[in-house]
Amino acid sequence: MKQYQQIIEKITSSIISKNYDALSDSLSQAYNTCPRSGKYKSAICFGYQHLAKHLSNPAEAIKAFDRARQMFPGDKELLEDEIDFLGQFIESRKHELCDEDYKLIDVMVKLIHARIPNSFKKRIKQSWSIFLGKIESYKQNSAGEGKSKLYIIAEPMLFNLFSDFTDEERKALLKKKIHQILIDMESSGWMEKERDKQNKPTQN
Repeated sequence: MKQYQQIIEKITSSIISKNYDALSDSLSQAYNTCPRSGKYKSAICFGYQHLAKHLSNPAEAIKAFDRARQMFPGDKELLEDEIDFLGQFIESRKHELCDEDYKLIDVMVKLIHARIPNSFKKRIKQSWSIFLGKIESYKQNSAGEGKSKLYIIAEPMLFNLFSDFTDEERKALLKKKIHQILIDMESSGWMEKERDKQNKPTQN
């Protein structure tokens, strides 16, 4: 257990020193290796929440918000933080987003919803409906058919949400045909390329 405690200490020291690259690395290590006891889940959740608010990359930010929520999937505030971030992303770019961009956003919303416990879905039904209604209203201002330049930002956002699903969860989603975009990404090898790119060690 000592090695896990050392990871938590690195998370704390990275937050204090405002070293967000080190914080990201320590959180990834904790997320992938630490036990899912209350102590470690709390540290991972807090760390990712803090990191998300200091990231300029939307794909990394939504991953951080989502990983924080995964620690406590029945927590309403963590869910609100994630959908608020996605809502603000759309709101600030609504006049640039095109139809194909909104298709990606629709899938992101479905992926977020897929990881909400069934017992919790009833409690947030009203707020979730309001959130979906906002997205539908944004679509009315779509910049037109096709993709915008923001597609290259939205695509990695979708990937980061989907990549944290287990193989079993991904297969179940693809079987349900949650959206043709995911099927196309998986069958084309795009997902595999992105995984390889993210796992490639950075060069100094």
